[in-house]
Amino acid sequence: MCDADTEQVTPLRLALDLRHAPPMREVRCECVICGAHAIGWQAYSLGASCANCGSYDMRPVPVLSRD
Repeated sequence: MCDADTEQVTPLRLALDLRHAPPMREVRCECVICGAHAIGWQAYSLGASCANCGSYDMRPVPVLSRD
């Protein structure tokens, strides 16, 4: 890292620095309203919408281990 990368690091610049962001991952979700399943994306928070009813109120579905 060079000095230009670290000088005058403000909280906003640190928040926008994508080098330290968590990886984006796909998460299987269930709509809280109608129960339909969808695929959402999660980094800091879960983002998904229901194709059936249009709700954004989704929760992750637990994935069972196949060990």
